[in-house]
Order: sequence, then C-alpha cells, then structure tokens
Amino acid sequence: MEEGNLNKAKEYSEYSLNYDPNFFTANIISGIINFKLKNFETALKLFEKGKSLIPFNGISYYYAGRTYEEKKNFNLALKNYEKALELGPKNEPWYKDCYYRYNKLKRL
Repeated sequence: MEEGNLNKAKEYSEYSLNYDPNFFTANIISGIINFKLKNFETALKLFEKGKSLIPFNGISYYYAGRTYEEKKNFNLALKNYEKALELGPKNEPWYKDCYYRYNKLKRL
C-alpha cells in the first residue's frame, strides 16, 4: 500500500483475511485500501469488523468516519469521529486529522 500499488495491496490483504478473518490489523488495512479505492461499502464492513474485534481502539472509528464523510453521511461521520477521539490513542498519526474533521463537521 505504501508503494502505491493498491490493487496488489488489496490482493495481499484479502489473502490475510481469508487466512484469519478475525485479524484486526488485516481488517483495518484492507478497509483502508478499499477506502482509497473508493469501495466504500466494503471498507465500512471491514471497519465495523475492526470495531467488533477491538472496540477500544479509535482507528476503526476514525476510518469509518472518513468513509461516512465521503458518502456525505455527516451525522454518522461525526459520531464515529467523536468515538475515535474519545478512545484514541492521542499519539496516533490519524488523531490530529480526526480532531480537525470532527470540529469542521460540528460547525455544519
């Protein structure tokens, strides 16, 4: 994914999910890849799975919020951002962007 080859990354992430569908990191990475490929429904399913596997990590909520924002469902985006900010961790790279997006949507 970092090399920019999203289709190859998607292939690898799907392999990981087939091997272990309950692997949190594989669900998140596959969700991010699908988000970047604009496969929003698939991405949401993967982020929801991530929430169910580890409900106390904000990354699943952040990316679900990003996906809902892309789909123009601002209420669900706001709720997911709020939960992501509550859970953190605050030192994650996504946290600052989440804070910005949350405050932007709150003003709408």
